[in-house]
Amino acid sequence: MHVFEAKKLYDQLKVKCHPDRFVEPDMNKLANELFQEITRNQNNYSKLLLLKKEAIEKLNINF
Repeated sequence: MHVFEAKKLYDQLKVKCHPDRFVEPDMNKLANELFQEITRNQNNYSKLLLLKKEAIEKLNINF
């Protein structure tokens, strides 16, 4: 149903939340955990929306 939207959101999240973007060890660890969760849910649009919110809150990412 939301295949196109899920792919688009997944592509945004995998770039913005990639652990290599975070140098500080604590942030890198959070980014790594979030990135793994994003990868596991790459076709689940509703879960990706929740992960986006989590990325904004925990990693201070702007979309």
